[in-house]
Amino acid sequence: MIFLVSDEVYHLVTGDLNRARQFLEKLRATVRAPENKIVREALTLAAVVSYCRPFHKSRDADKRWHMWLSKEFVDALPEKCQRFHKKLLDERNEAWAHTDWKQHEPRLLRMDGGTSAVVSRNPWIPMDEAEIAGFVSLLDEVDAHVQLLSRTSGRIGRE
Repeated sequence: MIFLVSDEVYHLVTGDLNRARQFLEKLRATVRAPENKIVREALTLAAVVSYCRPFHKSRDADKRWHMWLSKEFVDALPEKCQRFHKKLLDERNEAWAHTDWKQHEPRLLRMDGGTSAVVSRNPWIPMDEAEIAGFVSLLDEVDAHVQLLSRTSGRIGRE
């Protein structure tokens, strides 16, 4: 299924998807460099957040809330892509863009001497090569389903 969008929406969406792709390319180049863990975390964060933007509400030109790519768009993707998409949105919403308790699992530890400390699980795990490959495949699939309205006969919506 092809989704036809206006030139403005197309450039907003593909801009975010291309940024995600660029971050993944840099991330792929650092996979074998464990000393760059913080750089790898930052690139993962940037790729996930960039990818997710078209699937979250943003304000349009009239300042109305609008989602550039709808649930219907996602439902038209192959099942494997839908699962990876959901994984990315969940990670974005619970760990990368927000500090949800579920992902961080903070615990208060009481130590000898009456002191205490809070420790939590680190949910910011950089992607490995297999995840990067899956992410790139998802980007390819999304790119293949979004087309410029101006390149068609003037129809909008789905084909």
